[in-house]
Amino acid sequence: MLRILVLALIAVNSLVVAAPPEPRQARFSAVKGSHRVTLDIATRAFSASAHRISYASPQYLASHHYYPPDVRVVLRIDGRTPLGTDGDLPKREIVRMAAVLDGVPIEVPRNLIADCYEPHLDKSLLAVRIGDDNQSVFVFMNGSDAAGSYQVVWVLSKTGFVTRFSGACSDCGFLDFQSGFFDSASHKAEPVPPETSP
Repeated sequence: MLRILVLALIAVNSLVVAAPPEPRQARFSAVKGSHRVTLDIATRAFSASAHRISYASPQYLASHHYYPPDVRVVLRIDGRTPLGTDGDLPKREIVRMAAVLDGVPIEVPRNLIADCYEPHLDKSLLAVRIGDDNQSVFVFMNGSDAAGSYQVVWVLSKTGFVTRFSGACSDCGFLDFQSGFFDSASHKAEPVPPETSP
């Protein structure tokens, strides 16, 4: 009886240890003149049981030359093509993204973050910038599990309008938004010489 009790306690203790960790929080900020933005991103461990996962059929695997043919390749998560993985289940997912620009809160809708997995939340691969109109925020992020690289740019407006541009890429180089790209001196328009007629 004592042996059963000890085994039960070990099993319960293992379940507690195996529980997914609490969401991780990351905060980024930017200042432009008198304007200030803070961006909060929360991520958590991916739990396959909380999602609908579609795997590739044997015909798909054969037509795309996967070997071995019985490998499990993730095609869709919750009906969408996942960004940041190369056919594997993700390890991390974004669960919330919100900004405050000059005191105005801007929440990023779930559908604009739900397919972004394996986010890189460090300053070398995520940048936040206030737009030229001082009414919008640009968030640039790179994510990847190594092979499933992607880049995404979110555009957040004080009006509440939020959109994004995203693209999967293999071996893509993330522009260094931290130095140079957004310095006013580095992106001034060059004058266009007048056209000459022959």
